[in-house]
Amino acid sequence: MDLSEIRARIDKELYALFPRTPSDAWLQQQFGRMSFTFHKETWTKTIAEPFLNFLERGGKRIRPTFVVLVGSCFKKTDQLYTFATIPEILHNGTLIIDDIEDHSHTRRGLPTLHLVYNQSEVINTGNFVYFYPLSIIRRSSLSSEKKVALYNLIQQEFTNLHLGQAMDIYWSENNKRDVKIEEYLQMCVYKTGRLFALSTALGCILADVPEGTTQKLMQAAEDFGVGFQVNDDVANVKAELDHSNWHGKKDVYG
Repeated sequence: MDLSEIRARIDKELYALFPRTPSDAWLQQQFGRMSFTFHKETWTKTIAEPFLNFLERGGKRIRPTFVVLVGSCFKKTDQLYTFATIPEILHNGTLIIDDIEDHSHTRRGLPTLHLVYNQSEVINTGNFVYFYPLSIIRRSSLSSEKKVALYNLIQQEFTNLHLGQAMDIYWSENNKRDVKIEEYLQMCVYKTGRLFALSTALGCILADVPEGTTQKLMQAAEDFGVGFQVNDDVANVKAELDHSNWHGKKDVYG
C-alpha cells in the first residue's frame, strides 16, 4: 500500500468521526445517552463544519502515517487506521488554537478559521478536538492495559506540547531576543517532536512492540520532529523578510 492509499484510509476514518449530519444513534454511541434533546445544528455548525473546513485544506497526514507505518512493521491490523486519526485530530486542534494565539491571518492559503467562523466557537472547536480522541480509546475493544497506556501517553505528550507552545508564545509576545539555542531546540522538542513521538508510540502500543524498541523509535521520531519544526521556522522567517507570504507571527529568533 502506498502513501496515498494510507492517507485515503485515514481520511475516511476522520470523516466518519465528524459527520456533518449526525444521527441520534451516532450521537448516543459517541457521547452516551442524552437526558433530554441535543441540538444537532450545534454539532454541524460549530464542530463538524469548522473541523472539516480545516481538514480539507490539505496537510500531509505525516503523524497518522507514522502510526500506520510503525505499527504495520510489527503487526498488521485495521485498528491502526482508526487510532491513526488521534494524532491528526490533536495536531489540527493545536493549529486551530495556535492561529488564534499567534494572530495569524492565513493557514494553507486561506483565511484562518477564526476569521471564517465566530472566534468563540472556533476556540471551543479546538478545545473539543483536544479531548475527542479519548473517546476513540474509550469506545475501542482494546484491553484495559492498552487503554491506560494510551491515556497516559496522550496526557504526557500533550502536556509537553503545551509547555513548548508556552515557550514560543512567551518569547514572541515579549519580543525575547536572547533565547539560547538549547532553549529553542527544547521548545522544538516539546512543541513538535513529542507529537511525532506520540504517533510512533501509539503504533508501537497497538502492535505490542517491546519497550526498548519503542523508546528508540520514539527518539528517532522526536529528532525528525525537531528538524521539521526548525525547517518550518526558517521558512517563516524567510517569508517575513520578503513579506511575500507571512502568516502574521512575529519572528523571535532573528
